[in-house]
Amino acid sequence: MVDSPRVLVPGPLAGLGEGFVAELEGFGYAPQTREVQLGLMRHLSRWLGERGLSARDLTGEVIDDFVAARRERCTSLYSPRALVGLLGY
Repeated sequence: MVDSPRVLVPGPLAGLGEGFVAELEGFGYAPQTREVQLGLMRHLSRWLGERGLSARDLTGEVIDDFVAARRERCTSLYSPRALVGLLGY
């Protein structure tokens, strides 16, 4: 659950999960929505790690590749628009 004292995000984005959730909370996102956004962050972080990439490598091309990979596996949050909040953070 997002409201636990410790939020775990694997890979290159490790350590950013708690701050991201706090920002979403500050914007008034509901707990369930925060959890969904955190799941998207986890997926992106794992995907980056599998490719040996870091947060600094998040170019438009890399984001497009992630979105394409996500679209193959997922039924939601598979457009660049879904990443706006995360990338803004």
